[in-house]
Amino acid sequence: RGVSTSATTGTGTYTVAFANDISACAIQVTEATVTSAGAAAAELAGDKKTVNVSTRDDAGALADKPFHVTVNC
Repeated sequence: RGVSTSATTGTGTYTVAFANDISACAIQVTEATVTSAGAAAAELAGDKKTVNVSTRDDAGALADKPFHVTVNC
């Protein structure tokens, strides 16, 4: 299942939209940096096709960080 769109929606917040319903799939987001530890989290949006991602710095504040999203169905 491929990604149809992605966007930055604010500091440290992103959307990643898929072409199909992924509600029965496992979603994992991983921060893609080792220079500044932080956190990344994902939640499935109500349309069952969009993953909302947030990334945070080491102090817990929203921050723009690189990340990877994996969806396993």
